[in-house]
Amino acid sequence: MMNAMQEKMLLELRQTKSELEQSLINKQEKDWLTDLIEEELRDVEAAICKLEAGRYGQCEISGELLPEDLLQMI
Repeated sequence: MMNAMQEKMLLELRQTKSELEQSLINKQEKDWLTDLIEEELRDVEAAICKLEAGRYGQCEISGELLPEDLLQMI
């Protein structure tokens, strides 16, 4: 179950995902910016998956939970 902060982050990530997808649709041609948008979209999708699976906020190496203030900064 997600707490209020995680719910808010999930909402923001879904909005960002939508905006990035729209940016890609609106681009007339592929260029260096397209690559950056696609990379950011992959990062956002990965964060959404982690939140939905209950793994958001865990260090990928140690598995330890990261401090909430650090997560908010990120």
